[in-house]
Amino acid sequence: MVGLSSVLWPVAAQAVEPPPAAEPAELAARTTALHYVVLRVEGRAWTDVRDELAPRLPQLELLPFEDQTFDRIGSQPFAYVALVIEPGPKPEVELAIVLSDRRAYLRRFTPERAEELRSIATTVANTLAAIEQEALPADREAEIPRPEPEPEPEPSFEPEPSSEPLAAERPSPAPGAPEDPAAPPPFELGVTLAGQPIFGLAPPLVRGVAGLGGEARISARQRNGVLVELGIRVSGRERDGHRLWRSRLQLAVGYAWRSGAFGVAAVAGPTTEPWAVRSNGIAITPMPVGDARATPLWGAAAAITPGFYRRLSPTLTLRIAVRAELQASVLSSGAAARVLAPASTDAANEPAGPPRELFSLGGLEASTGLELTLWIAPPRSTATRTRERTR
Repeated sequence: MVGLSSVLWPVAAQAVEPPPAAEPAELAARTTALHYVVLRVEGRAWTDVRDELAPRLPQLELLPFEDQTFDRIGSQPFAYVALVIEPGPKPEVELAIVLSDRRAYLRRFTPERAEELRSIATTVANTLAAIEQEALPADREAEIPRPEPEPEPEPSFEPEPSSEPLAAERPSPAPGAPEDPAAPPPFELGVTLAGQPIFGLAPPLVRGVAGLGGEARISARQRNGVLVELGIRVSGRERDGHRLWRSRLQLAVGYAWRSGAFGVAAVAGPTTEPWAVRSNGIAITPMPVGDARATPLWGAAAAITPGFYRRLSPTLTLRIAVRAELQASVLSSGAAARVLAPASTDAANEPAGPPRELFSLGGLEASTGLELTLWIAPPRSTATRTRERTR
């Protein structure tokens, strides 16, 4: 680090041979009411010094040592403050303050090591306050230096544009919706978990509660609203030590409309539903009723799902919805199913009465329940992200 005479630029250089001292009357006519401080720093970041100094000079505006700074100040009173902070075990600071009326003040001091910037800012603020209060005599007179003008860039010679644009300059096709940041994604994948009771509606032999179940689905939604779902529903019901298990698989197709935070989806598709009865954990074969056998239920189901959407991230959206569904299904014989248990027997091992009905399923059934869906959109392409940053 060089000394004050070579670092404080023209200030100290001009102060080697100071001009004759000004007359007292001339000094009294000078003003010390400052509006701006042009701050020049060497040895530390300018912003660090500015941040420490600004709270101590709330009435002054701190400006960098640049050409546009002097254009902005014009003829208003200001102070040029030059700081040179020398590093080392015992850092020293060279301070030069020159007012717009050419009065110059030169100082050299050692800041407190524990709080170096705070000590420097305090010393600069106290010195400026003493100058404004006419409590500190000027060391000499000097001219305020000006920044060296930046070299003008060399003119670049561009070829005259031809009437026919180059292939690389020809306008590219308008980007499609996937490249538009405001457009919805090209597709979304959804994972759904739902719980729903099942109610038998018709025929009369299946009316009542048919079971309580939960469903898991995987969905795919195109930007145009086309929706495809694949779901599996497991439900059950218990009675007299017997438990009915139903496992329905459905493939459905429909349409999903969405506007803002609200949307409605409607789907329909075929179903197949194997079922089984267990007694004390052991599978049993239900008694046939006429031509009905314990075959899977075959049918179809339609559902409508209004819900609300909440965006969790650019690629994740949560939907909370209510699903209302209507299903029709029958055994391979074309009838709804009734599960009968053998009647109790007497001492002669003869049936003591008609078979007991345990469960009924199939026919026309309805279900409704609450479901949660996490929609996952693909991440945008690199080109789209670059376009978003440059807009």
